[in-house]
Amino acid sequence: MNRLCLCAAAAALVVTGCKGRASSNAAAANQVQAAATPAATPAAPAAPALSPNTNCANDPHLQTPPVGSPGFDVTVTLSPKAQQALSAAHETLCISAEFYGEVNDEGRRRHIGDKMDQVYFGGGEWRDEIAGAGPAHFVVPPADPGTLKYVTDGKEQVLINIFTGRRSSPDNLLACDAFQDDVKLAESGGVHAACKLISES
Repeated sequence: MNRLCLCAAAAALVVTGCKGRASSNAAAANQVQAAATPAATPAAPAAPALSPNTNCANDPHLQTPPVGSPGFDVTVTLSPKAQQALSAAHETLCISAEFYGEVNDEGRRRHIGDKMDQVYFGGGEWRDEIAGAGPAHFVVPPADPGTLKYVTDGKEQVLINIFTGRRSSPDNLLACDAFQDDVKLAESGGVHAACKLISES
């Protein structure tokens, strides 16, 4: 082999060696960068939505409005024993709201209202189901002015009752505070109800 060929071969070896070292250095840099970058934290799974419950939902009266829409919240608290029992049974809370008015004398003369001298607004009863202690939101159904004039003092009222959703038992397990008063009172301060097991009463 002549001298020119030997020189060319040597040059090729030098270039190849440089490329090899460059590739090794790049791989090492990538490994360092990967080690320095923290692994992404997996997002927490969303709470599963409650499946339909005919024991709580009165079709089509089950309300599902977002919290913050016009109306009021019913905030439910549970005693420690009730919390433990409902959690163990995967039981829910069903909140019932009945919107009505007491018929006045003129309304009774016109035979407006039921046997209890009451008229109902928005279909009467609305229900909402929640998984545990916390708020349930209700939108106040509009009262027809033509009917409201036959209601005592023109006041729309609301009756709130709370019971278990009967997903684990056909019987209600709770004794809860009830609320029965002017809708405007519920709208101004919300409704707060404490619940305990019937066996605690």
